[in-house]
Amino acid sequence: MKFIYALLIFFSFTLTLKAEISSDCESCDVGMLDSLTISPAAEEIAGALSPNSALYNELKSDFELSELCDPVNNFPEQSAREQALMGLDKFISLFDASYNNQWNPQLWKERYLQVMGMLKPNPPDRMAMDSLFLKQVDPEFFGKDIMNFQAQQTQREIFRLNAQKLQAMMKKVAWQRTASSPELIRSLTRDLYVDNRLLELDERGEAYCPFVDAEVFDKAMQGWGKLRGQLSKPILTIIDYTKPSNQRRMFVIDMKNKKVLHNTWSAHGIGADFDDGADEWGANPKMSNENGSQLSSDGFILARQNSTGNLYGDNVILQGIDVANSRLQSRQVVMHGDSRTGGSYIPFELKPDSEGREDTNGRIKMLETMDPMTADPVSVRVMLNAPKLNRQRTLGISNGCIGVPDTQAFDRTSGRHVSQLESLRRDMSGNSLIFSYSGPEMKSKYF
Repeated sequence: MKFIYALLIFFSFTLTLKAEISSDCESCDVGMLDSLTISPAAEEIAGALSPNSALYNELKSDFELSELCDPVNNFPEQSAREQALMGLDKFISLFDASYNNQWNPQLWKERYLQVMGMLKPNPPDRMAMDSLFLKQVDPEFFGKDIMNFQAQQTQREIFRLNAQKLQAMMKKVAWQRTASSPELIRSLTRDLYVDNRLLELDERGEAYCPFVDAEVFDKAMQGWGKLRGQLSKPILTIIDYTKPSNQRRMFVIDMKNKKVLHNTWSAHGIGADFDDGADEWGANPKMSNENGSQLSSDGFILARQNSTGNLYGDNVILQGIDVANSRLQSRQVVMHGDSRTGGSYIPFELKPDSEGREDTNGRIKMLETMDPMTADPVSVRVMLNAPKLNRQRTLGISNGCIGVPDTQAFDRTSGRHVSQLESLRRDMSGNSLIFSYSGPEMKSKYF
């Protein structure tokens, strides 16, 4: 009976709906449907049902959950705890302003409480750091001349030493706490990863790992659908030159296994006086198909065979097959690696300071064993720099080639850190497809 009752309700609803449609469309012509306006919600639903959306969402999910989105894998030389100390530098560096005649106790207090909230030190350590901090913000500690920083040299040295002791104490507590707190490591390193474009911030300030834009993926798929029969490898590489070059704008995708193999940086052509791109950070660089232009070319490209030459070393020969890259081979444009300083293709490089990696390990040992409160000033300064790494960030420019970091990088196939260039050559060479995207105005004969 329940089934029959439900059936009657359904038929009644259908007849009512049909009558309403007929009454609204008594003189409707089918051709008039072309003039109907589709709501944004309907467009969103239609987009979700597009042929590429399921694949895009699957690849995006694979990427976001992969090791490629774990920033720890992009700092292979540093342990997670060392990275946390590097991240802590960003929070405690503000106290260095005390050496530069900048007296801002309120700002220091806000930063100090922020650091204490993250570190959550035990009561004895908190009391010791509170005592040091109060001396930093108490004008009476220096006398009446503190506001114009005309205190005697001995008082300034005491101030300097207390500031260094405070920062060293923070580092020591951070080193102890990070041994058992992955959450603290993540909180201390988030800004470090954002600074180095391993993560981006959304409109709410939340960090995320950016995947290739859906619109760019759709254009790449249009070419993929027309060209995949000519390929020997089911590999699609997408380079989005609308992104800045210090962002990982190159994605290498295994289309057969629906897996993102690589996500890395890519250089763009230096061209005349157009080094940095339209935004001075390497986004939207000028494109050209002309010989001698020293500019990158957009469109669909075939990654042919591996090669080795005197000019670029190990590389992959590229063949332009689109309207705007037909001269790629005559211009000797290839994919190659470069780890030179200055003209580097590496957006950042983290390495031990000039004293060397061995000494960094020694400073960490000192950090584990020495008490900053009782140590001599020289030892405190050494401890404060444990580890202290120099960061070199360059935008990455080439003579038009696809330049990639010739450094150790995480390889999903082997699960190890290997030469990025070699793993890219392994996966891309042998006739795979590259889509070089330069913006919505670009032309291609494949879409």
